[in-house]
Amino acid sequence: MGLLESLKGKVGATPRRLENYPAYQAPHRGPAARLSVEDANANLLYLLAHRQERLDILTAHLGTFGIEVKAGAAASDVQPLLENIHQWTVQEWPPLYDKRMSTTARWLASTREGEEIVYSLLMDVAILFGELVVARRSRFAWALDLDPENIEMLSYKRPVVQIPKGGPFPAPVILDFEHIVVGNFFQCQTLVF
Repeated sequence: MGLLESLKGKVGATPRRLENYPAYQAPHRGPAARLSVEDANANLLYLLAHRQERLDILTAHLGTFGIEVKAGAAASDVQPLLENIHQWTVQEWPPLYDKRMSTTARWLASTREGEEIVYSLLMDVAILFGELVVARRSRFAWALDLDPENIEMLSYKRPVVQIPKGGPFPAPVILDFEHIVVGNFFQCQTLVF
């Protein structure tokens, strides 16, 4: 049985499974631009200290859908893992979508627990994507976006994967995986294969 066939039998399974999904509990929430650099750094340190735990949680969760994260992440080609995750999002994210909670303001202020637990799942997916890049591209690392040019950006003072400014890069190269993942979740009603 292929992944798609196994997913079809589990429509709606994710909401029940998220009842026991552990919350991602960074110490400071709200729009990061309003945080002090110290508070923003505490959020980055939380991510760094808990990323393996969060990857283990996500790995166990995705394993119930037949997705082998560890093997896929260790493979020389991660495309099959990414395709499996895409198929999972198409199948499982729409039942999690709640229009009243799916706004940027709600996401940024979220506790990532209770009825907002989906934001913990999404953060874990973002951590996985970030780790896939960091493991394969040595110039990238987890950091805060402190580029003064980005003060108006959602990434400002939030943990991102980046190449620092310098050498051939006149500005940092920033990958805000949490924003990317959350943005895709907000569009999950229209995701297709």
